[in-house]
Amino acid sequence: MNGDRFDWWAKAAVFQAVLTGVLGLGCLAIPAPLLTLFGCAPHAGTVVFFRAFGASLLFVSAIHLALRRSRDPALVRALVLANALEDGLLAIFSVHATLTGAFGSMGWALVAAFGAEVAFNAWIWSRFRDPAPA
Repeated sequence: MNGDRFDWWAKAAVFQAVLTGVLGLGCLAIPAPLLTLFGCAPHAGTVVFFRAFGASLLFVSAIHLALRRSRDPALVRALVLANALEDGLLAIFSVHATLTGAFGSMGWALVAAFGAEVAFNAWIWSRFRDPAPA
């Protein structure tokens, strides 16, 4: 794909900010319906933890929005690596939750989404793996 690697980073960061911001707000505002959508029984404990997850997603969103104009390749690599780690672990947890019945079949949608995020972060990482311009 053509374009300056920092332009691609800015687009990716905004995409990540919107995606995680919307999901984070949803987890905070309507945790029970979202838990039910994924086949997880909403009760006091799951709702609290889902809201905590939403709060952490808002942190991820804010960081991406704040750093979207960064021209520091090391900073971009660090953030992309952190994203890949987070999304990779979430994919693994979602596979486990779906296979064990903690999530319903919609858990596979989470697996796919988190897996796609890992692939997307790998693509961004490939644009920043060395300090030379892409």
